[in-house]
Amino acid sequence: MPDGSAVQTASDHDAALHTVDALVRGLGGQRLETTELQSYAARAPVAGWRLEVNFSDRVRRIDVLVDAGFPRTEPRVALVDRPEFLAWTHVEQDGVLCLLTSASEISPQNPAGVVSVLLGEASDLVEDLLAGRLDGDFETEFLSYWDWSASEGAPPVRSLVSPRGPTRKIRLWRGKDFYLVADCDADLQAWLDAINSATDGKHNFEDAILLWRDRPPRPPYPETGADLQALCGAEDAALIREVAGAQADRLLALIGARTANGAALGALFLKPQAGSTRGGGPRPARLQKGFRPGHAPPEVVGQRLLAGAIALRSSVQRVDPAWVHGRDQDARQAVLGKARVTFLGCGSLGAPVAIMLAQAGVGQMRLVDPDVMTSGIIGRHPLGAKQLRQAKASALKGRIQQALPHISVDAYPVHWQDLAPETDVFDCDLIVAAIGGWSAEGALNAEQLTRASVPPIVYGWTEAHACAGQAVLVGRGGGCLQCGLDAHGRALLPVTRWPEASAVFQEPACGAVFQPYGAVELTNTVTLVASLALEALLGEVEPGAHRIWIGPERSLLRLGGAWSPAWAALGVATPTGGGVHERSWAVREDCWQCQRRAVT
Repeated sequence: MPDGSAVQTASDHDAALHTVDALVRGLGGQRLETTELQSYAARAPVAGWRLEVNFSDRVRRIDVLVDAGFPRTEPRVALVDRPEFLAWTHVEQDGVLCLLTSASEISPQNPAGVVSVLLGEASDLVEDLLAGRLDGDFETEFLSYWDWSASEGAPPVRSLVSPRGPTRKIRLWRGKDFYLVADCDADLQAWLDAINSATDGKHNFEDAILLWRDRPPRPPYPETGADLQALCGAEDAALIREVAGAQADRLLALIGARTANGAALGALFLKPQAGSTRGGGPRPARLQKGFRPGHAPPEVVGQRLLAGAIALRSSVQRVDPAWVHGRDQDARQAVLGKARVTFLGCGSLGAPVAIMLAQAGVGQMRLVDPDVMTSGIIGRHPLGAKQLRQAKASALKGRIQQALPHISVDAYPVHWQDLAPETDVFDCDLIVAAIGGWSAEGALNAEQLTRASVPPIVYGWTEAHACAGQAVLVGRGGGCLQCGLDAHGRALLPVTRWPEASAVFQEPACGAVFQPYGAVELTNTVTLVASLALEALLGEVEPGAHRIWIGPERSLLRLGGAWSPAWAALGVATPTGGGVHERSWAVREDCWQCQRRAVT
């Protein structure tokens, strides 16, 4: 925790301004007047300085700007004497230079030194720009420059489109707050249904186009339909005219290309220019001129639209799985995106594990749990008061799909044994069992052993007060769950031991007992189970893997527990702050369940 000396004070700010003022004046600069700061109003500067710097072509003025958070916030450096916007890379519309990355940190203890370094970097940047050495950044950083040039009033676009060639038709949904594009209607429908964008579930879709280029365009960016056609080859131009003609008076085109830093997309809206015909009709009527209304050939309409349309640029937010899960850089998505996982148990352990795997990119999920949300578990469950009395499985489905609508999720608010015959619990790539009851998990284990072909199962559970947790991967060749449990479903290797009176508490209700741990204590076991499940899907771990989370000893002792004799006998060093122990799951030759499998 920072001490008091690290807190920003007015005296820190004033002292920093004083040191920078001395530095700049020593370099022949002077303080900016309030009126001069107004040209940078969006930056909220409270002070600034101007210097004249000799560059290889001529003297240019540079401004240094600081805001009210200085010296803990970075100074900004602006080039006053500059070419028109987007003639140079790394120069924003108000002239501020891009010198720091989003991960950069500055030292508040040496404000003059920070400014001195930034002035040096600004000088180097301008010389590189003058020499044309950074022109290629228009392509490698295409998204920044396209977004900087976005047209006022152009609707934002979200994209599920697979960002690859060739140029092709795509599908478009026009919403009130944003437009959504995808490769097909089914993708649009599923995504919109998942976030409940329309209460009746009915959506109107239309054609748009993805214009895929070998490299991103450079400024000046298209301002008209003719400019868009100039980017195209003959075949692409013909397809654009076809789509434009079908849309009659509007067209959305995505411009996509692969850069050295990955795929990039920008959006372009083509609309007839504002105005009216001589007869007073709306401008779009010109597109039908010479034909009965609605009977102009699409190729004629498309050509006329492109010839006379204005182009509005808009940014594109990619929401396709490859971007959401790793920004195109996670090679695991090729496997995880196709993976099918069934979760048995959506309680305080199973539910956060399901959310973690969804965030990791698992493409298809089934959630099975017969229980409803109650108020007593809100403190350690990802669902909350809004979902009270709702079925956990169904409510968790809604939670996941609201956040990640591209993921396919089915919910079954029943015991897994009561699933309909057509819903085979073993028809998946992995089962995660966090049921918390030996009856159901023992039955699952027995059922798995009788089948010729089954997916692996990750079983996870917490010990009392979540002071320890265990996860085991069971499958062909790794024993079975029963191998490591006694006849009552208790682990043969418990980590902790508890006096009977301290293990559970009683609610003011008949038979209602509980353990009052929360999300903090549970987090490590959640991660333990989720990571084992993820590695199992990726083929990075074999059946029989057994992982144990050992919590901090101080928490165990505070609650009245102790290390179990079986655990102590292993002689495993227990880290002061807790840690993970990996071992092989017990494979017992006398396991009656395994013997049953051998007979079968």
